[in-house]
Amino acid sequence: MPIINYMPVSGYQMRNYRIILIALFLFSLIFIYFQGGKVPYMLFYISVFIPLVSLAYTILTYKLFKYSQNIDRTNVIKGEKITLDVNVHNESLLFFPYIKLNFLNANKIFNNQLEEESFSLTPKSGKRASYQLDCKYRGSYAVGVDSILFEDFTGVFKLKYKPGSFFNITVRPRVIHLDKFHIKTGFLSESHSNLSSNYEDFSTVSHIREYKYGDSSKHVHWKASAKLSQLMVKNYQSTSGIYVILVLDTLKNNFAEDENIILEDKVVETLIAVLHYFLSNFINVKLIFYKDDINDIELKTMHDFEKIYDYMSKFEFDSDVDISNILKIYLSKTISRDNIILLTYNINYSIYEQLINARMSGHEPSLIYISPDEIVHNKNVNEDIILPSLNEQNITYYKININDDIKQVLERNS
Repeated sequence: MPIINYMPVSGYQMRNYRIILIALFLFSLIFIYFQGGKVPYMLFYISVFIPLVSLAYTILTYKLFKYSQNIDRTNVIKGEKITLDVNVHNESLLFFPYIKLNFLNANKIFNNQLEEESFSLTPKSGKRASYQLDCKYRGSYAVGVDSILFEDFTGVFKLKYKPGSFFNITVRPRVIHLDKFHIKTGFLSESHSNLSSNYEDFSTVSHIREYKYGDSSKHVHWKASAKLSQLMVKNYQSTSGIYVILVLDTLKNNFAEDENIILEDKVVETLIAVLHYFLSNFINVKLIFYKDDINDIELKTMHDFEKIYDYMSKFEFDSDVDISNILKIYLSKTISRDNIILLTYNINYSIYEQLINARMSGHEPSLIYISPDEIVHNKNVNEDIILPSLNEQNITYYKININDDIKQVLERNS
């Protein structure tokens, strides 16, 4: 049986229908009061009967319809696609006049990819809709039908069905492979003074494991791979006892939800790129951030990278503590000289002061600033003053705009 598409009843049309029915009802009452007779009573019963019958019919279709949805996978890498299938069936002998599908996150994560579906169903027919969704941003999202709306013939009544079930998908960030990144090598052991993608240390293999997304091809254990008929990689134990300190800003912003999603995606992708570079070059990292409390995580091997990669895929930026306070606490407790990298999407004079304080304390501070200018309307006026001032203090900084290539920016400044 054919599926009939229809133009949904607009709010303006619905008001007109209501006005007509109310006017017909009042007109018939006045007519009955002053005139009486068959015609006034016929108009009165029509004005009452039509809406009631239409409502009863809509309730019946609401009770009889069948619905299902399915998704092909729930774990993807940023940039990959998922397929959402939705099925609405009319197994009765009735005609289903006006049905509308509304989707979760249609105007946020999947903007312009999920649109309202409006259609009618003839008896013993069904509607199948398939959507290819491009997962543009990392995070954990709800995907599926938000509501199914049933409208009556007159456009006066609406019944909304809430499925109550949906799919939670996890979009993992891309792993960007950096060939170089600037840190002061004087803080590291001589074996790490030449930090490049060509550096290898085969003397300290910690274990062999299956290949995972983001692993360098240089670490593939070819003999083991041939023997086991699957790619295997070697994990190396870092020989340096020195840490690069990476302080991550997790402050919650007051931007719109979709703006925060885009901004946080860029932050996490940058973080993963830097972490992957250090750990694949056997440089220990101490990752510091605020999540309910100050977290201090030591990362030494690619096995540690895999754990933090999974963790940051679903990480929520909801802190109320400024990153400058985190750095201030760290500087007050440490006695070693370190490479300190601040990764933030906020810029203020408190951050500037702590970077200067770190420099004066003998550390090698640097700043990675993810600028939100391209997605928000209120430019941070501090940016144009603070960033040039960092140059004057010989503090390295990287400014990454939302549409910038992370690899190009980080390697160019290196």
